[in-house]
Amino acid sequence: MGKTYTGRKGVKDLERDAKPGMRVYYINEHSTKIAGQFEERTYSTLFCTHRGGLLTTGWMFSNGSDYHGKIYSKRGTITAADAVLYHGGVSTTPPPGLRELSSPEPDCRDEGYRGLGPGGSYAGRLDTQTLDYMDGHAKQAQADRDERAGKRKRGWF
Repeated sequence: MGKTYTGRKGVKDLERDAKPGMRVYYINEHSTKIAGQFEERTYSTLFCTHRGGLLTTGWMFSNGSDYHGKIYSKRGTITAADAVLYHGGVSTTPPPGLRELSSPEPDCRDEGYRGLGPGGSYAGRLDTQTLDYMDGHAKQAQADRDERAGKRKRGWF
């Protein structure tokens, strides 16, 4: 079980516990109003890189990715206080059930007709009754989409 750092006390605890190479995770909140292409929440990783210099003497963190296995900048630009206070708290373990922001999104091709996966083919008979049934599903999906679009506010959001 990992440790969670929140608030002013969390800043002091993170400054005390940090060491180069330490990973901390924070949760990103996404807007799903525009297109809904993201999940509502994902997480990101911060790596402890070095101790600050003249003006900031605390530990510095840099963005990175567990999925890609790399740190995006050699010298961190995020202080421990910024990580804890501005990101709403950090934890030493990734949050369960959430996807990392830099990892690939789930493959939408797995949601095909009757659960056909990528490269799958429909093995049933394609007579007019089956085609009408599939066309009815398509029309119902379009009607549901149009109904949701009609309820949306016009403008940016």
